[in-house]
Amino acid sequence: MIVADTGFWLAFMDRKDAYHALACRFVLGLQEGLITTLPVATETCYFLQKRVGQSHAIAFLNRHALGAYSIFALDERHIK
Repeated sequence: MIVADTGFWLAFMDRKDAYHALACRFVLGLQEGLITTLPVATETCYFLQKRVGQSHAIAFLNRHALGAYSIFALDERHIK
């Protein structure tokens, strides 16, 4: 699994981002799954709505529903 942060998701989902093409090439070459956390997903949705609109935030969440990435659930065992 590869951990994806907000910066990656913004670049991947926003065609106007300076790193969009690089993010897309990265995804095409993936041989393992992407994983993120709920706080990152929340932050990504917030910034996508601000930068490119609510439809992109919804598309990001729909990609999760289709299995494009996993969300690692943080709980008290992982936070110290």
